[in-house]
Amino acid sequence: ADTVAARNFQGTNECHGWMGIRFQVTPQGEPNEIVLHVRMLDTANVLQQEALGIFGVNLIYGAFHYHEDPERLIASLADNIGTDRIEVEVTNFSGPAFEQVDQRSLNLALLEKNFSNATMFGPDGTVKLPSEELHKRPVVLLRGSFRPITLANVDMLDAGTAQFVEEANLGGEKPLVIIEMTIRNLLSHNLFGRETLLALVDTLLALGHNVLITDYQEYYRLSSYLRRYTGLPIAILLGANNLYYLFDEQYYVHLHGGILEGFGRLFREQVKLYVYPMANELFAKSLSEHEGADVVPSQGMKFVTVENIQVQRKYQGLFFYLWDSRLITSIDKYSPELAQLHSSFVRKLIRENNPEWKKYVPAAAIPIIEEQKIFTTSG
Repeated sequence: ADTVAARNFQGTNECHGWMGIRFQVTPQGEPNEIVLHVRMLDTANVLQQEALGIFGVNLIYGAFHYHEDPERLIASLADNIGTDRIEVEVTNFSGPAFEQVDQRSLNLALLEKNFSNATMFGPDGTVKLPSEELHKRPVVLLRGSFRPITLANVDMLDAGTAQFVEEANLGGEKPLVIIEMTIRNLLSHNLFGRETLLALVDTLLALGHNVLITDYQEYYRLSSYLRRYTGLPIAILLGANNLYYLFDEQYYVHLHGGILEGFGRLFREQVKLYVYPMANELFAKSLSEHEGADVVPSQGMKFVTVENIQVQRKYQGLFFYLWDSRLITSIDKYSPELAQLHSSFVRKLIRENNPEWKKYVPAAAIPIIEEQKIFTTSG
């Protein structure tokens, strides 16, 4: 069965819908269900119909032949169609045949198999449909690798959200707060394992916010993804070092318009960056580890902020334009003490079995880190 909205005559609508199958694996047995929310990516109505037809046949075949191996079932949905015509935003497997299935792990498999670019988990740990959660909501998004989540991250989130609510014209509406990780960050740290990722997710969910896992390394792609579902103001919170990296042209070489096109996409329609100050020593260390960094911060300042940061020389004019336009702004009410805290320091304490690490991590995340034994090895 399926209920979908295909391409309209004007070609202006969002093409998406629900597909599913209910089936038995034994005579007179209890029914099982597979339900998926999909987006059709073809630009023509007839091509969308064709893609849905093939996808539906794959779903029927997979349900009867691969129900004992749900991940193989998911992979089989791409047979004779690939993953560039249908995006699967969320899936749910239920029934006696899937009693042992971890829904969160299965939805992460959509990311791994290129069926999806993002997976969202709600504060209760359940899988959420991003398009429903984001629909016409103002958004505050904190991006990071969170290895582990620290009190500095919490300070950035609290101070940034408060400043966004004060500055943006939200009409009293409460913004949707999202903590986001990209799997590209985990790959770069050799951390990308399903169990590790889910353990990290649990430490973030403990703060009571939605968690979004994406494969959008570039900020402009992340911004475009959010803008797909909401036209209201969006605040992206980031550290001063990540603001510097934002002006690295390697992230824009595949765009015809280069960095200018990338920034045009990033700051489209009420998207604003809120930058958390960073201790100068930590900033310098971060730049020393980043290929292509050509500016050494001044030794005369204690914190790197929007007001004193030096991006690459050839992009300083672009930076000042964005700053003057208030598209980039500093988070003002931050904790100078926490701005000197870095997750690498906390990881070191954890590996050394030094209980002092608990002073720098949100209380709700401490038992999860202890039980899951994450960060106890190098990485």
